[in-house]
Amino acid sequence: MSLSLELQKKFLNSEHTGEYVSFDIPVEVNAKGGSSTASRSMSLHYMDEGEGAPIILIHSIGQSMYTWRKLFPLLSENYRVIAFDLPGHGYSSRVDGFNYSIPVMADIIKRLMDALKLQSAHLVGFGFGALYALDVTRQFPKRVGKLILMSPGGLTSDIPSKLHMLDNAIFGRLVSLTYGVRTIESLLQSCFFDLTHLTPDVVSEYYKTLADPESRYAIYKTCRNFDDHETMSFLRKLDHEVVLMRGTEDKWRSAAYIDQFEACLKNVRRLDIRNTGHLLHEEKPQRLSDVFSSLLTTSL
Repeated sequence: MSLSLELQKKFLNSEHTGEYVSFDIPVEVNAKGGSSTASRSMSLHYMDEGEGAPIILIHSIGQSMYTWRKLFPLLSENYRVIAFDLPGHGYSSRVDGFNYSIPVMADIIKRLMDALKLQSAHLVGFGFGALYALDVTRQFPKRVGKLILMSPGGLTSDIPSKLHMLDNAIFGRLVSLTYGVRTIESLLQSCFFDLTHLTPDVVSEYYKTLADPESRYAIYKTCRNFDDHETMSFLRKLDHEVVLMRGTEDKWRSAAYIDQFEACLKNVRRLDIRNTGHLLHEEKPQRLSDVFSSLLTTSL
């Protein structure tokens, strides 16, 4: 069996084949008379394969590292690749009182790097994850090599209303509880250009880690605390090399939005992947792997 197939099989059973790293984090605790800060243990679920320059893959809201199952084995042929489940997602901890803001998520990524003894790494961020990658660079610039931002952004105007409703302070939590498997299937259908990639098994795997109330609450909090003002203000100051990617048939990120994003960056290369929707790493993994190989150096 090839390495690629072996790694894809690992992803399909990632709860048991992945590894975990734990560390203490500060969280808010509500009590009589107000709130206070306490320390809680968080476990991050991850996979780490390959040798060479390290690459960290950062998924978006409502996903897990499962979304990287096609690209991960291709990249790991030439690089050390780390994929992980964001806090509250996949098989990572759902910690009461965790903030889920962009700076806090970025700090968690830095803590993961510390735990894995990574002095620096190239960061690949998708969707919300692209903003987390940018904020790692804002807070810890010496820890980041190149940035590859795929379909970057939060709840922009093109995002389906079902996701926008999560950002409602009154009804967002209730909306999250209505997310059944059919909702996830409908959202995924709008993400693909070629629907042959969206099989019942894929829908099932995406839904598996979203089925419990704690996961739904984490998604709600991730939306509510996704304030990207500080991160976006940082774009014009960013000196790192950035690769900005979008699928030409992406219904969730308009070309005009990516144009505005690109205009804020000094050292940027824009790549539009033809005949591809929002989930370009799902539809064109070999194309992306080839692009990465031409862009990323073998050392940091």
